[in-house]
Amino acid sequence: QQADVSHWRPYVLAIRSAGLNMQEAITTAQQRVTNQLDGWQNTLLGALIASCVVVAAMVADAAAAVWHGLLRPFGALREAMASVTAGDYETRIPAAGPAELANLGRGIELMRLRLVAALDDVQWAEQRFRRVFDAAPDAMIAVAADGSISMANTHAVQLFGYPAGELI
Repeated sequence: QQADVSHWRPYVLAIRSAGLNMQEAITTAQQRVTNQLDGWQNTLLGALIASCVVVAAMVADAAAAVWHGLLRPFGALREAMASVTAGDYETRIPAAGPAELANLGRGIELMRLRLVAALDDVQWAEQRFRRVFDAAPDAMIAVAADGSISMANTHAVQLFGYPAGELI
């Protein structure tokens, strides 16, 4: 049996040597592939980071465009409308921003101008009425729905003998 082992020994050593060489070749090939994958992974990671930076820049640019192109003009329009609503009829309504918002601003400005003109007309008519009412040759009073005197002309004040503030 000893003779049989010595007979096969060179073959076993050759197979073992070939196995070790093959394993070393596989290990070398694995190392080369691993190095390539590491390089590709680094390239992909760099591309991903660059893509994220580009997307972040695009989002920032879009936010700035929305702020400057829409939100700021809309805020100015809202502030001007609030000022007019509070009674400051001299505040001009801005026509800025995208076309639809600018058109809205122009329309509201036109309404403001018409309101100012109508208020001027009402004020002028009221002054004219008060002059005519006060200049009437007869005593005249205006009575509100609740029965109180809301207006009295000069002749009524003289006729009833009360100061105008007390009579009304």
